Amino acid sequence: MSDSRLKFLDGLRGVAIVLMVFNHTARWLFGGDPLLGNTIIYFTVSLSAPIFLFLVGFCLELSFMAARKNLTKRQLISKYLGRGLVIILLGYLFNFLVFADDSILAGKVLHCIGAAIILAIPFLYWSEREGGRLVILALALLLLFGFGLVFPIFSAWVEASDIIGKIFFSDFSLVPWFGLVLLGLIWGRAFIVSVDKQKFFSVVATIGWLLVGLFFFGRIFFIFGLPVWVGNYNLNGHWVPGPMTWLWVIGGVLLIFRWAYSWWEQKNKPAAGLVILGQTSLMLYFLHHLVGLSLLSQHWQWRFGNWSYWWFNLLFIILLVGAGRVWLAFKYFLKKYYQKQWLIWNK
Repeated sequence: MSDSRLKFLDGLRGVAIVLMVFNHTARWLFGGDPLLGNTIIYFTVSLSAPIFLFLVGFCLELSFMAARKNLTKRQLISKYLGRGLVIILLGYLFNFLVFADDSILAGKVLHCIGAAIILAIPFLYWSEREGGRLVILALALLLLFGFGLVFPIFSAWVEASDIIGKIFFSDFSLVPWFGLVLLGLIWGRAFIVSVDKQKFFSVVATIGWLLVGLFFFGRIFFIFGLPVWVGNYNLNGHWVPGPMTWLWVIGGVLLIFRWAYSWWEQKNKPAAGLVILGQTSLMLYFLHHLVGLSLLSQHWQWRFGNWSYWWFNLLFIILLVGAGRVWLAFKYFLKKYYQKQWLIWNK
């Protein structure tokens, strides 16, 4: 089974792109009420990148199961190793184009995704065994909820390290974010083997609501001054969720995941704009940084108030959908052109 046949996965990526745009424009362009701006940032950052990282694991599992039928073990490893390295290299290109004033080695979400794809290769084979899946699940939960146990030592090491720490353990540090990729991998395996998809997504929704409910229950305890572990972490200047926040992150991702399946696969709603955003998410990741940060914020120094911020983002997302359409048409043209040239060369 290939994830390319599942429209809801592209739609889910599109939702993540929308959340990412609102998050970044709130950081770069919002000039209104600081409380509203901080609320937008916190809500969107807790769901946008986590959706992408969850889908890395989920789609890897779907891709792996489909590719195993036609590729040898060496070819499979080469495929995912190459994919991971390409994304890491794109991360360097991104740093060069967007954050030229920062270190080109600074690790961001593309570095995390690329490294996670490479690290996930052995787990794809282990997930074929029930015992292996239990080990993967335990490791994922340990990375996410046990990070606080090693945070002081780990944080000191990251700050002291020169290259490895700067690339892979700063913005979206592999530890603990790789745990979310492993959770996606486990859900991908469960999705593949499930016969009744309706029952599968009922379980997804139930767990999602349970985790979100536990998060808000914990917040109530915190408000009334009762002891509860709610703190987040600052790793090398970047936000990392604490145990209580992970309940919200994982629960929220699962609920949006469930909604996306219902919207596109069960109700067959169009929402083509979100699908286009998802299909062109990598290109748009570059484009919206170049336009929103480099041009509008840094060069022109635009700022928006409470209401104008929402109108601007609506227009910005519409323009990104248009850019995505153009990009897909361009890729289609190139594909047809090279297919034609290939036929000519082989006559």
